[in-house]
Amino acid sequence: MAAYVNAIERVKEKYGLNVTLKPQQTDIISYLLDGCDVFGLLPTGFGKSMTYIFVPLILDECFLLRN
Repeated sequence: MAAYVNAIERVKEKYGLNVTLKPQQTDIISYLLDGCDVFGLLPTGFGKSMTYIFVPLILDECFLLRN
């Protein structure tokens, strides 16, 4: 999960995102990046959508780092 935390920080810096993800959001992102199915049962307004926004940005960032 530490690798994902670094990737999240790189994405936040690259796109100027001034957000602090909650531990539950970071967990969802980690599970998605590990290829797991995720059912995020969290209250309305918690920020579930933010987790799904981050995943493609992180994947793009990881792809760019490899090339």
